[in-house]
Amino acid sequence: MGIKALLAVATATCSALAAGLWWYASTVEVSPEKADELRMEEFKKTGRHRPVALAFTDTADLDFTLAAQSLWNRRAAVAAGFAAFFQAIYVAFSEFDVSN
Repeated sequence: MGIKALLAVATATCSALAAGLWWYASTVEVSPEKADELRMEEFKKTGRHRPVALAFTDTADLDFTLAAQSLWNRRAAVAAGFAAFFQAIYVAFSEFDVSN
């Protein structure tokens, strides 16, 4: 398998990973019970209380759900960035007619 083929596989893998991570980011929820645990852990570390957010559904805490979605969106963006990087290298190899 040549370098161009490896770059194509890396691009496809990172693209699929980004898609999966973005899908997960759109569905992740933090329950009010889990949010209470996280608030207590944060209080033990910092000595400060985090404000209690209203639940935007019966099963999810708004503040921690948005934080979790942000985390998974960042991970997806990193995977998409790697996909773009590998694709750029692939195109550069194609422009200079590097053999497989």
